[in-house]
Amino acid sequence: MAGVKDKIKEARNAGYSDEEIVQFLAQDKDVGSQVSTALQSEYSPKEILSFLNQSQSKEYYQGAQLPTAVRGLASAVGGPTFQFADELVGALTAPYRSLTENIPLGEAYRQGRDVVRGAAQSFEKEYPFVSAGGQAVASLPLMLVGGPAAPLLRAVTPAMSPGVARVAQYVAGKPAAGQVMGLGQRTVQAGTSGAGYGLLGGVGSSTAETPQQIVADALQSSAIGAGLGTASQPFMSVLGAGARQIAGRVSPTAAGTYAQQKVGEALIRDVPEALASDALTRAQARLAKLGPEARIADVGGKSTRNLLDVQATLPGTTANAVERAIRERQASRAGRLVSAADESLGTQGAQFIQKLEDFSNQRFVQSRPYYNAIDKASATINPTLADVLTKSQSVMGPTELLFRTKTGQQLDLSKLRPGDSVPMNVLDSLKQSLYDASQTLRKSGGNAQAEAYDQVRQALIKELEKQSPKIGGQSAYTMAMKTWAGPSQMMDAAEVGRRVMRGDIIDVKQATAALTQSEIDAFRIGAIQALRQQTGTEAGQTALLKMWKEPATQERLKIAFGDDYRTFAAAVAREARLKGLESAGRGSQTAARLAGAADLDVAPLTQAVTAASSGSPSGIIAAASNIARQTQTPEAVRNEIGRILLSRDPRQLEQLSEVIRKLNESRSRAAQAGGFGAGQLGSMAPTYMAP
Repeated sequence: MAGVKDKIKEARNAGYSDEEIVQFLAQDKDVGSQVSTALQSEYSPKEILSFLNQSQSKEYYQGAQLPTAVRGLASAVGGPTFQFADELVGALTAPYRSLTENIPLGEAYRQGRDVVRGAAQSFEKEYPFVSAGGQAVASLPLMLVGGPAAPLLRAVTPAMSPGVARVAQYVAGKPAAGQVMGLGQRTVQAGTSGAGYGLLGGVGSSTAETPQQIVADALQSSAIGAGLGTASQPFMSVLGAGARQIAGRVSPTAAGTYAQQKVGEALIRDVPEALASDALTRAQARLAKLGPEARIADVGGKSTRNLLDVQATLPGTTANAVERAIRERQASRAGRLVSAADESLGTQGAQFIQKLEDFSNQRFVQSRPYYNAIDKASATINPTLADVLTKSQSVMGPTELLFRTKTGQQLDLSKLRPGDSVPMNVLDSLKQSLYDASQTLRKSGGNAQAEAYDQVRQALIKELEKQSPKIGGQSAYTMAMKTWAGPSQMMDAAEVGRRVMRGDIIDVKQATAALTQSEIDAFRIGAIQALRQQTGTEAGQTALLKMWKEPATQERLKIAFGDDYRTFAAAVAREARLKGLESAGRGSQTAARLAGAADLDVAPLTQAVTAASSGSPSGIIAAASNIARQTQTPEAVRNEIGRILLSRDPRQLEQLSEVIRKLNESRSRAAQAGGFGAGQLGSMAPTYMAP
């Protein structure tokens, strides 16, 4: 019959009319009798030629007469071979048939092909759904791995240029680390693979005799495969959602896996796209940096916080768990802030009065070796000391009185001249008198005179440091001042520290400008007390946590902490981030009430039963939609999401990375399998659409 078709084609190409071709075929030994009978029955030449073009070979009809089971097997084998089973059998059996039947190799190939083709196509026309199912089952091993093309493309991807590799990975591979495969990529993968497999299967299933017709059949199959593949992913997503609904209610493992997926997706969304590849690794590092109080919800951004907020709003155990976490965090915040300040200041948990007294006594003892050396030393009056004495005459009285009380000798400091000697401890007492006078003036508003006395005092200190005896190669007076400046100076410095968060900032700056090391240590004891009082109230804590947008608070803390400001600021920033948890579940109460009411509402279930009993398709669909809206996420999954987000265990984040990896692999396989199956259906089109 193939020869007759070729003769018809050649005659038409030569310009012969249908009547002339039919008259010629009436003389043919193979079909002449059929043509003559058709002419006698008054069939038109066009109808006769159409029938002859659609007719099949006798081997084809032999295959169509085979037992049903054999024909079903021939049809099923077409699935995994992309409808090339008939061509493969023809090619494999052609050499043997050619030798045993003494026919040309090409004719032997055609005969073997037509037997299998007749068996398969006859079965497909008689049992279309059974045939499609048989091909799908036979193709299942390939569908599970996404067909042969996907692994091949993934294998050669590393050798491609970066741009081409990204496209190839998007079309045929799972996403890169830190990304979640969405419906868009799955749809593209399924549509692309459906088009490719449909094209291949269309070539295999086509029975056309010309290359143009084969290409047309292949393109038709490819278009159908692409369309079905694209449509398969939304449909599979709906089925997957339904399966998760059921699994999340009956399987704790399934509920946990789904919850991990949602938490992982939220954490990945919270980082810029350029950093998505290591989003979960960064989350682990941030959890460690935020300290032992941190929970997984604290390391994410808005998406993660919103996820927790939703779980705390809907019915379930998360709402109470969040409230407990908030209360625990609020109750311990003051202690964490004070501990951070204490660590930064190095005050070792100092309590103001007792610690200051202990500190002063300890430093006094430590300073004795230096002051003993000073007590035995004398200073020589030089122009600098002479100038100091001239400017200090109004405060010399207490110093002279102290000397007379201790020694019983008279001393008039105003009569000292350059070259005279004076006990160094006398000048140290003068330094104390200048300090006391300055402090008294400041309290009464005499800041200008107080500042003048402070300048004289600083000049005196520098000169005493120069003339002081050396201990271990260092000035004894310098070491004495660093260790213990005196009881009143220590107390005053501590008082300045107590005012650092509430006093006049200018006064605090001036008071701290010339503090010695021992005074700075006393100042820090006062500062830690100020911060303890500040964090003792919610308003005080809030003011500290908002320091990043309050320059005045930053300035006070910089004075208090000096070079250690950044350490404390980092601790405050961590605490401010931890405070974000307190907004979870505390939004509009209307949403929580509506969710609770929906959880108790049995109306959708009643509607579903009523619709099912009435047999109304529209009613069933509407009732199913209501149930789906009411139970989008099973309560077990919601509870597990809340548990993960409130966990402090960094191993949870490690598990999330593995879950996301497996999720992407599963979705990629499903998309490729969907495309493979769609291509299989597309490859059946030429057979099922044949007249």
